[in-house]
Order: sequence, then C-alpha cells, then structure tokens
Amino acid sequence: MGMEERRASEFTNLCDKGHVLLAALMLIFLLGIAGMTSLYLAGQDGPGVSAMKEDNIAQQLADGAADVVMSWFHDPSTTPIVVAGLLDKRQGILASGPSFFDVAGRSQFIGTADRPDILLDAANQADNQTLNDSPNGFSQCPGRTWSDS
Repeated sequence: MGMEERRASEFTNLCDKGHVLLAALMLIFLLGIAGMTSLYLAGQDGPGVSAMKEDNIAQQLADGAADVVMSWFHDPSTTPIVVAGLLDKRQGILASGPSFFDVAGRSQFIGTADRPDILLDAANQADNQTLNDSPNGFSQCPGRTWSDS
C-alpha cells in the first residue's frame, strides 16, 4: 500500500465521521425545536385553564342567583323587603285569583336584557346584602359569598 492510497483512505474515513456528526447535530437541533414547541404549548394551557375555571365559577354563581330568585317566587316569606313589592301578584281576575299574568296572557314582568325587572349588583352594598344575608341566599353556601367572585 502506497502513501497516496493511505492518505485517500484516511480522507474517506474523515468524511464518514463528518456525516455522522452532522446527522447527530441535526437530530439535536430538531429535538430542541420540538422541546421548545412543547414548552410553548404547555405555557399556553395555563391561561386557557384559568379562563375555563373562571367561566365555570361565573356559571355556577349565575345559576345560584337564579335559584335564589326562584325561591323568592316559591316562598314569599323569604323574599327580601327590597324586592317583595315587585314580586307581588298584581294581575288576574276575581274568579281565578291573583296572578302574574293578565287576561290576555301578558306578564307583569316586562324586563329585557337591557332593562331587567330585577337588577342586583354585588358592587352595590345594599344588593350585596340582599343576596348574602337572605335566609336561603349565598351565605348558606360554605366558604363562598356573592362578593367573592
């Protein structure tokens, strides 16, 4: 084996080692990108989960408020004095007694989403007290009041 043949074989071996190194670096680079993408997506889950949790709590509070108001209709003795006059049956005929509806079937409640018949705002201290201090209001829920939200 001559000197030139030996140099040619050493050069070929060095080129083979370079391909393996290049492939290893490309694999490390691709795995790094995949890892960073995974961390980015994991970071995006946090705010989404928090928003879903807050949405769930808001839905439960709205359902609870609806239950409290419905209880005022079913048991007038628990109705707060502030809204008791609004919940009195003011229509009807003598034969059937008082009703929330007139003869034509129209309700005495004409509230809309823009102008509701009953508007209770927890930021208002009187409304907050109406919701939290009623006998079957939110104060009966363990560890949670209307103003906690």
